[in-house]
Amino acid sequence: MPLGRLLRFGDGWCMGHVIAVMPASGGVGATTIAAVVAVRAAEAGRSVVAVDLDRFGGRLDVVLGVEQEPGWRWDHLLDVAGVVDGVGLVRELPATETVPVLGASVGSARALGEEWVRILPDVVAGLSAAHPVTVLDVARDARVVSAVAGLVDEWVVMVGTAVPQLAAAAASVPLLRQVVEEAIAGPGDGSGPGRPRPRCEPWIVLRGRRIEDDVADAVSDHLDAPIVATVADDLRLVSDAMRGVAPGSRGRGSVVDAADELLLRLVSRPPLDLGGVAEPSDTGWRWSA
Repeated sequence: MPLGRLLRFGDGWCMGHVIAVMPASGGVGATTIAAVVAVRAAEAGRSVVAVDLDRFGGRLDVVLGVEQEPGWRWDHLLDVAGVVDGVGLVRELPATETVPVLGASVGSARALGEEWVRILPDVVAGLSAAHPVTVLDVARDARVVSAVAGLVDEWVVMVGTAVPQLAAAAASVPLLRQVVEEAIAGPGDGSGPGRPRPRCEPWIVLRGRRIEDDVADAVSDHLDAPIVATVADDLRLVSDAMRGVAPGSRGRGSVVDAADELLLRLVSRPPLDLGGVAEPSDTGWRWSA
């Protein structure tokens, strides 16, 4: 039973890359982007796990088409005490052909309360220690963000271009920074001698029907964050979902391009070692030894 091994995450733990995707408002496709990022990482030959951290409606398992597959969900892990055995846990999870998925059982959201938030760091730490890429589909919940803040390499915020969506982003992005920075700093303000306050620098993926450069520049300036990709509505993803095809597996469209850009940026960062480096290729990106 791959529960905790009675040890805690520390600076010496060797982790893979962890990318967290969060919506600034509803209806911007954050769960779809998270799913496509996981699929594209797997298509590039990397071991990847996708984790749903939105117990009220993310349903990453539905987007990836494994909601009917047998396997463990979050409610099987509520007794975790310490960092999990990520390799053992993945063997118990439902999976597509290439991506294991940890999500919530239908009807279990009400049972996943404070105990669920408590175990999030130990589960994510264990899974990320066992996989080069871990993709988190994160709820707009300060408790969830705070719980995994110290494990995430990069935060990706999905932002829509409608006026209410931009207004939501203007509130969500500063709050994300505040919660992450406070969680990483720990008690106190983290600004004592020799200990500068940590900075959270999210990446923005902008979604809209047609996004002009001046609009993207204005959003970037207002949020004080880079726009790393833009995506449009993609009817092919809707068609794939209706046919039970994992989004991104056909390797085309603006959402796939955005996922490839995110992965290329993430795995090109020097602090973490995947046994190689990321390089562009004809299919978007790849690792090389």
